[in-house]
Amino acid sequence: MPVKNPKILVIDADIARSAGEIDAVRSIPRLCRDFLMEVRSLGHGMAMSPTIYDEWRKHWSRFASTWYTQMEKRKRIVRYGYNDNNLENEALRQEIVERARDDGDCDAMLKDVHLLEVALVAENIVTSRDKRVRRLFSHISTHYVDLQEVVWVDPTDPAENCIVWLRQGAPPDSNRKLGQLKPT
Repeated sequence: MPVKNPKILVIDADIARSAGEIDAVRSIPRLCRDFLMEVRSLGHGMAMSPTIYDEWRKHWSRFASTWYTQMEKRKRIVRYGYNDNNLENEALRQEIVERARDDGDCDAMLKDVHLLEVALVAENIVTSRDKRVRRLFSHISTHYVDLQEVVWVDPTDPAENCIVWLRQGAPPDSNRKLGQLKPT
């Protein structure tokens, strides 16, 4: 049953790559598949940019490809950054370059900064399995305040209860926000 106020989520290609078929029993493929199925069945949408689309097309599993097609048919894919509307946030990118602890951290954040650029113009929600880059962006959020309100969830972490969170309407719980994550 659809939620009252469905959200538009940025969904990283690492979830599309990992989503298993209906008969998947291993933890990661099953959790990613269940997450995508719940997004669809509850009426949530997906924020799409040209960069996210390219990553999805390059990495999606058979299940994720079918899921995406179904979401398209239901008009649950919301496009950002098309029609010459550049989403690149130069201030954020500069903050990353200046604040990264080393080149490896900088490269990791710049590789995934497009997820945040879309989230900042959509509904401030990113879903990704990448715990390292989540931690790095959380560190940057202390200096770049727009990131503090971005909700970041990992559907493969059972402690995050992502299915329940989706059923509750994907609320911006403070413990999920980049500005509230505990440093590790």
